[in-house]
Amino acid sequence: MRSKENPEESQTPNKLLKRMNTHRDVASLTDEGRKCIFKQHFEQLTKCQAFLRQSITKKQRLELFLYKAAYIVARQKRPYVEGELLTKPVLEIFVEIVEGEVFQKTVRDAITGVALSNNMITRRIESTGKDLRQQIYEDFRSSPYTALVIDESTDISSEAQLLVCVKFSCGGRIVEELLCCLTLHSTTAGNDICSAVDTFFTENQSDWGRVVECCIDGAPSMIGRNIGFRGILQRKCPHIHIKHCIIHRKALASKELSSEFNEVMQVVIKVVNSVKSRDLNCRVLKDLCSTENAEHSTLLLYTAERWISRSSTLKRVLSSGMK
Repeated sequence: MRSKENPEESQTPNKLLKRMNTHRDVASLTDEGRKCIFKQHFEQLTKCQAFLRQSITKKQRLELFLYKAAYIVARQKRPYVEGELLTKPVLEIFVEIVEGEVFQKTVRDAITGVALSNNMITRRIESTGKDLRQQIYEDFRSSPYTALVIDESTDISSEAQLLVCVKFSCGGRIVEELLCCLTLHSTTAGNDICSAVDTFFTENQSDWGRVVECCIDGAPSMIGRNIGFRGILQRKCPHIHIKHCIIHRKALASKELSSEFNEVMQVVIKVVNSVKSRDLNCRVLKDLCSTENAEHSTLLLYTAERWISRSSTLKRVLSSGMK
């Protein structure tokens, strides 16, 4: 699933031109000659697919169907019970409507032979996630050079989560993936962050020798030269270049960039907080947006902690028709 290519991306003009230049024997043919060659390749592909389908047993097909159904549920972020409460009843209705068709018995056998319960979907999603993690870890370990992006934040349950994203070389291209999400059970000092990442590397047979760059934000526990993550990592691995996240630096610089912009931002924050503080104000705003045919009818809260939401807050105020 992770290595599945985007068909639209593969059909871009520059890539099509590259293929034509690579296969000059095809590029020199006429349109009719190309169609004949493409038709032959398509027939060969159809035969190979038919042979592969015959080599898969009925049980394996049902298992594949279950994995694909679980993947769709996870990708759409839907409740796991929808497989049993929605998907299966819909398939049963479909079988009733197409009664008498050739494929009716095949679909009915698939419905009765597969279980889409909450536990089954959960196990398949966990199995798929485990397989994806192993693929990422293997590609990460095989890359000669890697770069890390580390950020610590607190979720809605007041748990400190440490996100580690990684960039590495895989198959001749640069890949960016979420490497891990680690929970910091006690303090979030620089030593705790470095120990958590070091423990993860040890458990997954990785080392700091192939890491050439690490990007962090401006939190004190990150940029401290003595007891911060930056200072500890530089003493441990001097070859790693420590970078300050450019998005975070831009957000810090924008606070003092323009006094007029800061004044406008403060007014917007006061207006949004005033509207969101009372339900009556929200209903009045909704009626006003409906009258003005605005794109949105609700506002987004902005806090200094979530500094990336500044742009979204301003855009929402402008699109809601507030003057």
